[in-house]
Parts: sequence; structure tokens; C-alpha cells
Amino acid sequence: MKLVLFDDRERSPTLGQISEFFLDRARPTLVTVPPGIWHGVQNLGASDCAFLNFFDRLYEHGNPDEWRLPAANDAIPYRF
Repeated sequence: MKLVLFDDRERSPTLGQISEFFLDRARPTLVTVPPGIWHGVQNLGASDCAFLNFFDRLYEHGNPDEWRLPAANDAIPYRF
């Protein structure tokens, strides 16, 4: 699995940085994605893979803290 992170936080020292992580079942890995970091995953193998997303607070429908962008967009300079 490929995990891609993009930092779009205005005051971040890594603003505009893209990070790629290649993960597999032979080396299970815990990745913490900070708030405000766009992220996406891609299965690179022939078998199924899983990405578990744990939250630290309940989701509020009236005040969401999760946003989505289409895979092809101009806001993130990366293409899967």
C-alpha cells in the first residue's frame, strides 16, 4: 500500500511537502497523520489491503472536521 501525505497548513514548516510511505503486511506500521494533512492511499498489490482510520473525538455532523477532495484536483500537486 502506498500512503501519500500533503501538508497544506499555512504556518507549517513543511508547507507544500509531499511524503510517500510504502507499507506492507510483512512490516505492519502505525502512522499518525496530524490534523490538517491531506492523505490518500493506494493498493499496490494483487491482494486486498486495509487502512484503519481511528479518531480522537466523535464526529459532529454540524461541524465536520473531515473534508474530501476528488483524486484529480488542482489543490494537491500529486497524482496516483
